[in-house]
Amino acid sequence: MTDKQNTKNKLLDVAHQVFKHYGVRKTTLDDIAIKFGKGKTAIYYYYTSRDAIFKAVLVKEVQSAITEIQTAAEHKNTHTEQIKAFVDARLKVVAQTPVLNEACLEEKFKNNKWIEQLSQKYMQDKINILSNILQDGIHSGVFKLDNPQLVALAIETALKGLDAYHLTNGQDKKHREKLINILFYGLMQ
Repeated sequence: MTDKQNTKNKLLDVAHQVFKHYGVRKTTLDDIAIKFGKGKTAIYYYYTSRDAIFKAVLVKEVQSAITEIQTAAEHKNTHTEQIKAFVDARLKVVAQTPVLNEACLEEKFKNNKWIEQLSQKYMQDKINILSNILQDGIHSGVFKLDNPQLVALAIETALKGLDAYHLTNGQDKKHREKLINILFYGLMQ
């Protein structure tokens, strides 16, 4: 990686911290520059505006979350363990995407096409990861499903409904395990 790319990555990390600390609406380019330890002119070398930095921070945040979810699922041996790892990682990364969460909830960004598209892509990436696990499980005879894409959509939609709860009430491993068991085993005794 080049020095320029390293500096750009450090700038994104700093900007992420600043957006997380002050919020999307209140963060200024001056705030980012001060925390980064350079003047605004140096930042303009990498990004044309605060909004360009904001977009880059969002993209990086989403990519990191998808990578974490994918990696968690891939490191399990059985399809059932992969789904449980997917759900667990999926619930955990909610707290790791504060800038995206705020952007999706902020009134200012409600009709922002770019944020809507990024949010939809993020959701579709999660559905695709889960759908691939389900499809592999069908081929292995573990699952009997007609439409793994639809099942993946249903699971992701249910998890999306839990996002706000986890953001406000915290999330520990025991609690996530209980939610996973309810999701997969229902209310049956």
